[in-house]
Amino acid sequence: MKISQQGVYYFILGALILAPLHFVIADTQIFYVQTILIVLLLVYYGFYKNELTIQFRTIPFGPDGIYYLYLGWVFISFLLNLSLSFDDFDIQLNRFVSMGMTTLLLSGFFIGKSLKNVLGNLKDFVKGIYFTYLLVIISIIFIFAIQRNLDLYVVRRIIGQRLPFVIAYVSVVAAVYFFMGRPKKIYLFLLIVSGTVTVVASLTRAAYIQMFISFVVLFGREIRKYFFRVILILTVVVLAGFAISRIFKDVDSIKQISARIELLLDVKAQSQDDVSGSFRLEMWRFLINKLLDDPIRLMIGYGQLGPTHVAQEFVSSDGTTGNNAHSQYLDIVIREGLIGLFLFLLLCFKCISLGFSKHWPNDDVRLFVLANSVGLIGLMFYGFFHETFRYPLFGFYFWFYLGILSRLIRFKAYAS
Repeated sequence: MKISQQGVYYFILGALILAPLHFVIADTQIFYVQTILIVLLLVYYGFYKNELTIQFRTIPFGPDGIYYLYLGWVFISFLLNLSLSFDDFDIQLNRFVSMGMTTLLLSGFFIGKSLKNVLGNLKDFVKGIYFTYLLVIISIIFIFAIQRNLDLYVVRRIIGQRLPFVIAYVSVVAAVYFFMGRPKKIYLFLLIVSGTVTVVASLTRAAYIQMFISFVVLFGREIRKYFFRVILILTVVVLAGFAISRIFKDVDSIKQISARIELLLDVKAQSQDDVSGSFRLEMWRFLINKLLDDPIRLMIGYGQLGPTHVAQEFVSSDGTTGNNAHSQYLDIVIREGLIGLFLFLLLCFKCISLGFSKHWPNDDVRLFVLANSVGLIGLMFYGFFHETFRYPLFGFYFWFYLGILSRLIRFKAYAS
């Protein structure tokens, strides 16, 4: 079937917007360069092909209205810190650089909202995302397959601790399309299975929680219509997992997965034996105390100066230093204060709740927003343990999706 020129544009857009180019050609430093290039490419090509049109209309209590409140507060917090603080030149320079990156991520909203023909090209956009991630997962499997051993920490080093949550997100989006869309596609099934296996093999416990929560939400919606089918699927999965863990209990990779799951479920072990968990607890305690000592900063934040600045003197009990909050929500409080966190959570709640509305104009839109809402629910839980929306690879996509949602809601209002 011939794909229209518009369809090709939206396919490329989907393939690029979450593409982990660092996985192929570089390390994490390329994230910011990649985001800048994607923004420039989307803006240039969009105007060149007449696919972008500037939109100023706003629904006050819609996602765009809340977004403008949040955006306004980000700049107010930044300006308040510039005017009220007496930081030296290097710190102020870091604040400007961080603010520039924040603005770049937030700009995705305006691009998403300005897409002129998004309503008729959602399928091509989503297929572009699926295409990229099937290639990524196949590449991960191939790289792992040529290793001489089955040490899953090799996989962990290959994909890092951030890529698993994006793979989990995309796999959940595919699962919504597969279980709730008609007809079912084999590539969706392959993405669900391979994505789940890759996340499990990554040994990233936060991604385990994220994927589990999302699947619970998905099957929870389906359980009333397909009670016995869902129970059967869950039973088969649990029994298969148990059988594999027993049959291959002496295989190193199975031992590693079992150890990570046991560590996840054992609260006592997390506080005593889990180095990563104990480090997070110490870091959170340090940052929270730092904020409580300065009530003004608690409310307005440090004006985009993140934990890198605030936790400069932090040293854990085992002598480890860190410059990362290891929590999306604590990171927001440090940058934008409790006011910023409130507006951000309000925005996420609005974004997720719209996905469960039944009044979208067609099935393509309904599945698209539902899939992203289910994925975001799991991602919110991941955010307790890692930065997610600050991570350029997903951060830009979220604000871009929010822009698409604010444009689609106009069609929804028209349809209803």
